[in-house]
Amino acid sequence: MMLTEVYVSFDNENFNKLDLDSDQPIPMKYIQKDTQDLSKIYSPYSQNFSFSATPRNQRALDFFGKTESRKTLNDKLFFCKVYANNLLSFTGFLKITDVIEKNGKLDMYSGNFTTLMSNLKD
Repeated sequence: MMLTEVYVSFDNENFNKLDLDSDQPIPMKYIQKDTQDLSKIYSPYSQNFSFSATPRNQRALDFFGKTESRKTLNDKLFFCKVYANNLLSFTGFLKITDVIEKNGKLDMYSGNFTTLMSNLKD
């Protein structure tokens, strides 16, 4: 079983680990490719996933979505690093796509992770 850890930052200096639920894994695909076509090896990658709005996650996301602490909701992009089995696998951005409330409190975040890597063919 692969251990996936996600770290986010709103200033690109201090990264905080997100609390991820074990029952909501982030399915990452790792595929060995033929090296003949570099555009297929090094190309943009994105992955949608959801995670709980725990107090730690709210702090890591600078209280995004908690309008009594933060009045603006326009900066939904966070610097992000994804580790698989303690090895850095991806760097990129986490874009918060949805904030789900339950009984008037933050319950879940939905986000999309996108790598910084661009297609080598371009």
